[in-house]
Amino acid sequence: MKPATLLEQLERLARRKMHKLKNLPEYTLSIENLLKMAIILLRSHANIPVVCCGEAGCSKTSLISFLSMVIEVNFLALNLHAGVHKNDILDFIEKATALATKGKTWIF
Repeated sequence: MKPATLLEQLERLARRKMHKLKNLPEYTLSIENLLKMAIILLRSHANIPVVCCGEAGCSKTSLISFLSMVIEVNFLALNLHAGVHKNDILDFIEKATALATKGKTWIF
């Protein structure tokens, strides 16, 4: 399937409003990614946490970020590494909490 067709299918699965999305970044949408996104959506609608596993650089954050843009929810990502301190995490949670008061928010 062509990426444009896959995006159309994703929008049908994920969105309640069908206005044209603007400023979506370029993203290589494959059938595999579409299936992953569908599973993430099912779990999120059921309020079941989603855990994404994979090696560094396998596009976990890109997939979730793109999906959040398609379904129009707020998205924040915190990259964990050896240099992250307790205050970095607390600041991230504070920012996420403030953003969540303005609408549905996904943190990653």
